[in-house]
Amino acid sequence: MNKFIGIAGLLSLLLLGNACRRQPATDSRNFGVTPKVDSAAQIAQVQPAKRDTTVSQVGVSQRATVAEVDFQYLTTRSKLSFKGPKQELDNANLTIRARKDSLIWLSVSKLGIEAVRTLITPDSIVVMDKLHKETVTFDFPTLSRQFNIKISFALLQSILVGNLPYPQQPATVASSSETAILSRQEVGPVLVENYISKPNQKLTRLLLTDQPTQNTLQVTYNDFTSLATSLFPYTNLITLIYKPRTTDQASQTDVQIRHSRVELSDKNPGFPFSVPASYQHRLN
Repeated sequence: MNKFIGIAGLLSLLLLGNACRRQPATDSRNFGVTPKVDSAAQIAQVQPAKRDTTVSQVGVSQRATVAEVDFQYLTTRSKLSFKGPKQELDNANLTIRARKDSLIWLSVSKLGIEAVRTLITPDSIVVMDKLHKETVTFDFPTLSRQFNIKISFALLQSILVGNLPYPQQPATVASSSETAILSRQEVGPVLVENYISKPNQKLTRLLLTDQPTQNTLQVTYNDFTSLATSLFPYTNLITLIYKPRTTDQASQTDVQIRHSRVELSDKNPGFPFSVPASYQHRLN
């Protein structure tokens, strides 16, 4: 797998983005987490929507109100940094377009040349490598087996906008203070830990752990700024630690996405994805 297909394939798994038109900075907590990639951010605009999640501990109910993002179409212009076991990319240009519950479209370019275009649907991920004139198709069950952690379109979409990945699953408050709530959920073999800030009512850290393998996917949302009545993080850090089935050695991938522009709209931005007949195609 060449460099850009590898990056686009992993980025498709590790997608997230969230940004706002920057106003004076307000509270930003990472609950003791030190991100492996330093944050630096630009700004953009999104519109919030609130969802209530009821959680309880030792028979005492507690309501955590999480300000979530609702959208019909989303478009971003961003910077991408990526570091994996065998691949590394710094400060590439990234464009993301999404139609809620339907499509996520990516374009990665460097030095003014588009290298990769990716189309994600609820069924598959298709990566078009424009440098090597080939396409690769992934499906979610295969990717889930490859990384030993369940990956789905719904999970990628929730990470993309910073929403709770499993809002309908029962949750238990593991700890609560004046400033933060840690709610835990079990979704099959996966332990889901949602770190929610009480002051800004935002998800600030998400940790998914596949308990049989101890593979983890961590998303940290930093540097919150105000937008209308809500706050949005505009720097996003993702760390995937997994042990491939073929080896006992754990691998780590770090992704940082910084946005210079985010737009939510009811107008279709277009999702151009026409593969030339001359391209080679393979399944992964």
